[in-house]
Amino acid sequence: MDPRPTVLLVSAGSLVGRNVLDALGDRRSDLCIVATNSDPAAPALAECDVVEIVPETVGSEHRLETAIKRLYEAYSPTLVIPCRDDDVLMLATAIEAGRLPGVKAPVGNRATAEAICDGLASARFSEIAGLPFGASAPSEDRAALDRLVAAHGFPLVAKPRRSFGSHNVRLIGNPLQLAQIAGEAGLLVQAFVGSRRTYAAQRADAARLGDPLFHTYEQLKISLQAMISPAGEVIGVSASKNEMKQGFSMRVTYCDDADALALANRCATAFANAGWRGPLNVQTHRNDSGTLQIFEFGGRFNGVTAARAWFGYDEVQQVLREFAGVTIRDLNIKRRATEVRKVLSNVPFYG
Repeated sequence: MDPRPTVLLVSAGSLVGRNVLDALGDRRSDLCIVATNSDPAAPALAECDVVEIVPETVGSEHRLETAIKRLYEAYSPTLVIPCRDDDVLMLATAIEAGRLPGVKAPVGNRATAEAICDGLASARFSEIAGLPFGASAPSEDRAALDRLVAAHGFPLVAKPRRSFGSHNVRLIGNPLQLAQIAGEAGLLVQAFVGSRRTYAAQRADAARLGDPLFHTYEQLKISLQAMISPAGEVIGVSASKNEMKQGFSMRVTYCDDADALALANRCATAFANAGWRGPLNVQTHRNDSGTLQIFEFGGRFNGVTAARAWFGYDEVQQVLREFAGVTIRDLNIKRRATEVRKVLSNVPFYG
C-alpha cells in the first residue's frame, strides 16, 4: 500500500488536470495520484500513478460513479477532485444523494452545482443574488429573445447552456442569424459583455480589408477565483487578466484591481450562502464603461490554476488542507511571478 496521501483526479487528462499537476510542481512526488480519463492518450496521464479509462461523463454518470466507488475501495483517496464541469455536477449530485458514501470532494449541493454549470441557472441565480451576470435568455423562448435584442441589440452570444472552454460559442450579429438558432434546444443567448467598440472596430476592418486568415474576437478576460471552506467561509480570492486565443489563456497577468477582488468576494459569499463549497471561478469582461460583467461560472480549478500558484495563490494546497486534512509543502519558487505565458511543447508518442 502506498504510504503517501492519495488523490483521485477525475478527468485528469484535461487542461485542468494538467494545471493541478503543474501547480503541485516538485510536490507531485509527495502524493499518489489516481486518475480517471476518457482519452487514454492524454499526455498528463503518464504523470499519474494509477489510471482508469472511463467513458465521457455525460450519459455515463452511473459508470463513472461505479469506477469512483471501485477506486475508493482500492486506494482510499483522501480527496476526489473533479477536473471538468460535468464531473462537478455528477459528484455534487451523487454525494448529496448518498451514492458515494465516505467520498470527500470540494463541491457543494446539487442546486448550486446547477447554478454554476448551467448558464440559464447561472443567470437566474445571479438575478436573485444581485450579481452582474450578462442578460440572458433561453433560445427556445422567442419572446425573451426579442426582449434581449430590444434591450441590448447586437451582437449577442449563443452558446450551449453547459459550455466550457468557449466550445461551440457563436457571435450572433443580426436578426437573420438569431432566427437560425431561435427554438434550438439547449442554447443560452447572452448579451455581449465585453467592449462593443472593440468588436465593432474589428468587424469594420474585416468588412473593409477582408477577414484575416487567423483572427479572434476574444477580448481580455478578468478571471476571478475564490475558495469556500467546508464550513462555508470564503478563505481566499484571486484575480488575473487573461489574454485569450482559441479559448486558451495564453498570457496571464496578476491582477490586484480592487473592484475585481470585491466582485470575487461578492460571488463567493452568495454561492457559499446557497451551499457551495470548494473552488469557485467567475469569468468576466469589462464593458466600454469599465464595469465588470460576468458571463460564466465554474465550480472547479481551471486553466490558470498553475499560474495562480506561481502568483502566490496556492489553491491546490488550500483545497487539500481544508477538505482532506492533507498538508503539502509550499511551492518551491524563487519569487512570485507577475506574468505567466503558455507555450506549445512537444510530447512524444510511441506506437
